[in-house]
Amino acid sequence: MYKICIDPGHGGKDPGAVNGKYQEKNFNLDIAQKLAFFLESEGGFKTTFTRTEDVYVSLDDRCKIANQSKCDFFISIHINSARDPSANGIETLCYEEFQSKNLAKYIQRTLISATGARDRGVSPTNMLYVLNSTKMPAVLVEAGFISNQDDLDWLMEDNYQNKIAVAITLGICDYLQIPTKNRVILDKRYRKIDEIPEYAKESVKKMCEQGAIKGNGDDLDLSEDMLRLIVIFDRYLNKKVN
Repeated sequence: MYKICIDPGHGGKDPGAVNGKYQEKNFNLDIAQKLAFFLESEGGFKTTFTRTEDVYVSLDDRCKIANQSKCDFFISIHINSARDPSANGIETLCYEEFQSKNLAKYIQRTLISATGARDRGVSPTNMLYVLNSTKMPAVLVEAGFISNQDDLDWLMEDNYQNKIAVAITLGICDYLQIPTKNRVILDKRYRKIDEIPEYAKESVKKMCEQGAIKGNGDDLDLSEDMLRLIVIFDRYLNKKVN
């Protein structure tokens, strides 16, 4: 049975990237906990954490936990940030060796397939301590940009975090050629206005009132991907008007 070390980046006195009241460390831990659930239930893996709560763990200690636990893989979860607020998408970084690069390719592919996010690709590097000081194939997932409003809206949604966790799980399973119990990526359907996440509710209401979406708000059939497109289109129209 394979053992995977899950590393929720930052924590405690180190918040990671910040956007207003939102801190990277909290997103990292939420996604990491979901990832452990799916790795264990979907792939039958054993998991261990570098942290399970909001505490500071040094980079050296993170690597020691993975190495001393004799894990087979190291998966670090992070959220990106940029000065340019238009920067968005998902990227997977990996240590510059064949197994890590190959694992990263599988994970990046399933992440983009599951989320529909911009594909920023796989970036091999020898410069990150947690990747070059762990003794197993190691990757670091940048699951979106906290500095981008659309990415931030999606990252706040529990269903979207589940998609990220499921996608990483499926990527690892594909890499190892392990069959999974359920190949369906979570895709909640929203039937009523009241069910729609807050970030998209006003945009959907507006589109319904204008007749751009069929239905009166009680007989909808919208996926999360459709909600994202509606919000982006609504923001585009608002910019044109203003």
